[in-house]
Amino acid sequence: MPHLKVGSMITDADLIVFDKDGTLIDFHAFWGPRMVQSAKVLCSALGDDGPLRENLYMASGYDHQNDRTMSQSPLATAPLRDLETVMSAVLFQWGLPWDEARAFVSQYFSPVMRALPKPEEIKPRGDVQQALKHLGAAGFRLAVATTDNRDLTEFALDTIGATALFEFVVCGDDTSVPAKPDPRVLEFLGEQLDIPVGRMVMVGDTVSDMEMANRAGAALAVGLPGGADTQEALNDAANVLVQSIEELLPHDTS
Repeated sequence: MPHLKVGSMITDADLIVFDKDGTLIDFHAFWGPRMVQSAKVLCSALGDDGPLRENLYMASGYDHQNDRTMSQSPLATAPLRDLETVMSAVLFQWGLPWDEARAFVSQYFSPVMRALPKPEEIKPRGDVQQALKHLGAAGFRLAVATTDNRDLTEFALDTIGATALFEFVVCGDDTSVPAKPDPRVLEFLGEQLDIPVGRMVMVGDTVSDMEMANRAGAALAVGLPGGADTQEALNDAANVLVQSIEELLPHDTS
């Protein structure tokens, strides 16, 4: 088994775990437009296209002025079910009874956020397929851990031609698995694949990904700026930063 070279760091590992949004595919090209359209549909149903939409953006962590998602915000890191609860809370504060707020989110916001994307919405961050094939051919085992729902995840992996390259995929709506950033996600993967967490590398675009890896005791936490978190935020949490997963290279130490 080769070692993994990431920047100036070399580590001995068996499994590389990838986040999806912001790591394998462009986060902002997908989730920003989704948030805008979802908020628009919800506000239209409620007859408000002013302060309410601004409050929805603020609570989700979406900066619509710059079309960016704020670091460590619900839109950046939370499973969809949690984001829907946040949106319901905004409607409750706006004046709707809680049950009615939940119903409006379920009827108008959720279908847009949860809809299967068009292939053109999925933009890989670099030559992802070839990078994964190179790592797999070198003997590294590969997995995905994401807060996104399974149907959206499977669609995205199919679109970039990566489905068959991963041994295991953990999603935010899996009922038998803790959700990221719980370090038990990596422990679960270890149990399924018979690999100690200490022989895993976690690759992600958020501080949450890095903290999960560090708390679980992973061999390396690799951060990708340009996703949901800034380079400044990732600097303090990651062991090493890369601009693309193409910078993860097998390294023969013999």
